[in-house]
Amino acid sequence: MKANLARLFIGARLYRAAAPFTGLRGSFVVLMYHRILPVRDPLQPSVSFEDFASDMDFISRNFTPVSLSSLTGSLPKRAVAITIDDGYREIYDFVYPLIKERGVPVTAFIVSDFAGTDRVLWTTELAEMVGTADSHSVELETMDGEMFTLGSIEERRACIDSIKRFIKPAPPRVGDSVMDEVRAKLGRRSGGKRAMLSWEEIGEMSGSCMEFGSHTRSHAIVSRVDRKRAWNEIAGSKEVMESRLGRNVASFCYPNGQEGDFDDETIAMVRKAGYSLAVTSIPGANTSAADRYALRRSWTEGCSRENLYTRIYREFLFPRRE
Repeated sequence: MKANLARLFIGARLYRAAAPFTGLRGSFVVLMYHRILPVRDPLQPSVSFEDFASDMDFISRNFTPVSLSSLTGSLPKRAVAITIDDGYREIYDFVYPLIKERGVPVTAFIVSDFAGTDRVLWTTELAEMVGTADSHSVELETMDGEMFTLGSIEERRACIDSIKRFIKPAPPRVGDSVMDEVRAKLGRRSGGKRAMLSWEEIGEMSGSCMEFGSHTRSHAIVSRVDRKRAWNEIAGSKEVMESRLGRNVASFCYPNGQEGDFDDETIAMVRKAGYSLAVTSIPGANTSAADRYALRRSWTEGCSRENLYTRIYREFLFPRRE
């Protein structure tokens, strides 16, 4: 009941207040999703099936859903693009049927070396290992002997967040050592059915309401690897995807995507590789003058839907100036 009342308030009051301004300011919003699961997983970025469906309905009613690739041209008023990072299988099982029914365009970013394999990103593996660990604590020598308590969900989430903060800015070999120790002490993930999209599924969905962009070959943070590897991650993934799909791959997504995770040199590589635009994970809306190779995106996870919807309106009204 409270959720319905809040949505009525947002849809009626804020929409009437925001609509005249959003058309004038020429701004647009790009939404960012990761995992879309039957029930939200508190240990990794995710939303529930129900919340994702609610989001698509809200965007369809109150804004103009557009494909990411269309953001290189003229924009309709109140344009919102939907993006999903990493390429997990629920995009095929749940997202694709839903967006086809609603006619909402979505861009999914694929880690090309993982497509069709039983591998998952190390962040997902970490969340699964910590979340299912029988141990009540773990000490990691590769993190200077830091001790983590693994009791409550909050403690396990704090452990995951600390390990991710340690690994992401570190050289790849350091991150590999930390993950090897976590696997040795907590046990490897149980695996199960294939978690990532297959090339056949990607090919079936490609076109109409679903387009695919590159998220590198291995999800390497491109500014933190040597230049030769960065080019292979950026250009090599595009080459593999276009060979598999038989169509142009126009968009790129910087792994992690925060300040420092890409730089002028890697942006230049993205341009040189032939992409038309690229997205970051830096929050906020974009103005018409935004650099199309460093677009901001709005996080959708870890908040109530009412807070998300209010924030979308606010970002249209007060986009960050470039």
